[in-house]
Amino acid sequence: MSQAQLPLQILIVGGGLCGLSAALALSRSGHKVTVLEARPGPAEIGAGIQCQQNVSRIMLSWGLEEQVEKLAEPAMPFVNYRYTGEKIADIAMGGDEVKFPTWLIHRFDLQKLFLNAAIAAGAEVRFNSKVTKVEQSVPSVETNGESLSADLILLADGIGSKTRRQILAGDIEPLIRSSAYRFIVPRETMLQSPETAALMLKPLRTAFFGPGRNVICYPISRGRYFNVVMEREDEGGATLGVWNKPADLETVHKDFEDFAPIVHRIVSLTERQVVWIGRLLDFRFCQGGAVKLKVGGGMSIEDAAVLVECLARIHDKKEIPVAVRSFERLRKERCGQVQDVSWQNSFLYNLPDGPEQEARDRSIRAAEDKKKTKSVDIFEQRKIANGKGSAWDFLAQINRFDAIADARARLGNDTLEIVGSGDGPHL
Repeated sequence: MSQAQLPLQILIVGGGLCGLSAALALSRSGHKVTVLEARPGPAEIGAGIQCQQNVSRIMLSWGLEEQVEKLAEPAMPFVNYRYTGEKIADIAMGGDEVKFPTWLIHRFDLQKLFLNAAIAAGAEVRFNSKVTKVEQSVPSVETNGESLSADLILLADGIGSKTRRQILAGDIEPLIRSSAYRFIVPRETMLQSPETAALMLKPLRTAFFGPGRNVICYPISRGRYFNVVMEREDEGGATLGVWNKPADLETVHKDFEDFAPIVHRIVSLTERQVVWIGRLLDFRFCQGGAVKLKVGGGMSIEDAAVLVECLARIHDKKEIPVAVRSFERLRKERCGQVQDVSWQNSFLYNLPDGPEQEARDRSIRAAEDKKKTKSVDIFEQRKIANGKGSAWDFLAQINRFDAIADARARLGNDTLEIVGSGDGPHL
């Protein structure tokens, strides 16, 4: 990790994964960081998230390997089914390109890990500190009747950010809308029947692909819980911007009524569900647009690592705007590519029954043997928006991406000028 040549006073609005990972990275780099979080403590919200190799390499550089491995599950093979329960194929993990671990971890566990590590690195974290105003002319915020100033203010208060509306004088209209039911089931509950116990006891990620909907589920928290995410293309049944709203189980069953019986058995095991609304916003909030790849949290960790590199090249506070623009340029390109793949992945997961769905399934079966295929027409026809390859190609490239090395190569050793940016991030 690059060390700050000019330590800055930095305020971070929001104490979720994005805010706390930034607090950890910036504090380790030598900056003085204060995090302002409106909630009274770490929020037990969300379920399992995936830390792919592009993320784990960063977390290893932060010295978190031992702590993470006490909390996380290692990479698991995928077992893919049609929504009817017909098995498509198994996809094994591994191969010659595996250089860093892939972790499956409960979001709350990771948030607490970042919180403790950030505090240990010197960050101050204030809970019950809702920011009511952001002033740009003299960087400052108001919270609990107090005005706090800083050299740099980072807004990391989530997809429903109030501070973003102040800065942009309005909100950003979503490009697409989707929602998902997210919940976890305790291990002992999953073990009550042989069918659900089989899912709990096997180190597998199980996926069901259906028209306009999909279900992804796997064990987390070292086998203490079973994580379930049930995504649907939204038809107006949920209110835009509402997060963590308990859902009626009858509605969940109805939304997935044609899915295999095992899906409904799992749903019946939970007492509370949460409606989550996914929104694709501009690059600054691209985590909300990367969820179809299950890598949204990882984008915020990449953000933190790259911001450290940009700020490490500051010699004078007058250079802060230049550093921010460099960060914007680097991350806009990267997040835009990940969003493109995310759209493609959503398309693949949610195909209606028919020729394209059959082509997808053939490709997955081929990948079972080859771990990768380019031969199926659907993936050659449905190119990613930048036209450089298929979804499978880009998923592998996302995994291989080294955000820190890319930033250093393109920023140079001691300058904020981005070099070699014409082709985008070095995937």
